[in-house]
Amino acid sequence: MLLYAAITAVCLFLAVIAVEGFDVDAIFYTFVGVPLISLVFGLVLLATSIFRKRKPERVYLLIFPVYWVISAALFMNASEIRLRAQWLLHSHKLKASIQMQPAPNNGELRHAEFDGAGWAGMDTVEYLVFDPTDLLTIPISNHSKGRFPGIPCEVPMIRRMDRSWYVVTYYTNAEWNKCA
Repeated sequence: MLLYAAITAVCLFLAVIAVEGFDVDAIFYTFVGVPLISLVFGLVLLATSIFRKRKPERVYLLIFPVYWVISAALFMNASEIRLRAQWLLHSHKLKASIQMQPAPNNGELRHAEFDGAGWAGMDTVEYLVFDPTDLLTIPISNHSKGRFPGIPCEVPMIRRMDRSWYVVTYYTNAEWNKCA
């Protein structure tokens, strides 16, 4: 039963973030959906115990904290989970489209929009960047933010997805050639 609660939490959360990303949907699911699902399950558990005229076993009561803890952990790591899921699902197509781009003459790295999130005019864009020299591993190992060769704007975060492939997160309301 505890495994079912864990699987339910993971499946529901992944379904929410796979559709639109970490925006209002993930927040709504975590702060409204989880309590409602818990309430429904609690009512079913109560009705079952009344119908059977016996107290529910303790394992059934442990389902609630398992479901809540897993949902909270997923919520706290939602952006990384979404990033890895997007990479798994779309990397082949994006890699091919980026590698077909002509090499820029101005020293910029080849790139494509990878993902984005935002609400109410506050948008954050992530770009998939191809760096054949793997120079972007240096800022990742230093956990640094700032300006880096081949990227026209200052960025707060770079994550390595694969050899020579990086996801660069721009500051809110900035785009590749339009720095905020």
